[in-house]
Amino acid sequence: MTNTAKNDWVLTSESFDLLLTLLDPDDRERAGRGYAELRDALEKFFEWRGASHPEELADETLNRVARKAAVEPVREVRHYSLGVARLILLESFKKSEREEKSLGEFSRLQTETGPEAEGVIAGECLARCLDRLTADNRELVIRYYDGEGAAKAANRRTLIERLRLPASTLRMRVLRLRQGLEECVGRCIKVR
Repeated sequence: MTNTAKNDWVLTSESFDLLLTLLDPDDRERAGRGYAELRDALEKFFEWRGASHPEELADETLNRVARKAAVEPVREVRHYSLGVARLILLESFKKSEREEKSLGEFSRLQTETGPEAEGVIAGECLARCLDRLTADNRELVIRYYDGEGAAKAANRRTLIERLRLPASTLRMRVLRLRQGLEECVGRCIKVR
């Protein structure tokens, strides 16, 4: 049975089949092409509107549509998907604002210590705060932020596959860990 709780839900083969049936109930091959076209259209929707991870947002949109279809009928799946995409776009912009605010606060805390000592003190405090995390959470944060560009994206995909988590759940887990680290580092810097 599919778990429809928002945070626990994962795409199952049954819910994916249902989504394909909504796209074309008579021809599985046409349904597959329809899915690919819809996903591409959603990706372009997010890309054109300046979203930072259009592929992930397109996948999240289709996952939410499939989750909804698992509990109640969805008519005109393409139009419904666009409505869901608009909501996800707003959520992603709000999330980006929160992350930028968190990073700005972290930068502010670092510069309050003075330019000559800020790097050393912040580094020592970060190391102490990381040591307070469980080994799994410490590894998660380090791997999530490791690398640049494509390497960072590949690291995140590896984490998603290894932990069997939706990308949004992984992002939220790391965001909470990072916020805790920022608070810990902030307290540590103030004490020094």
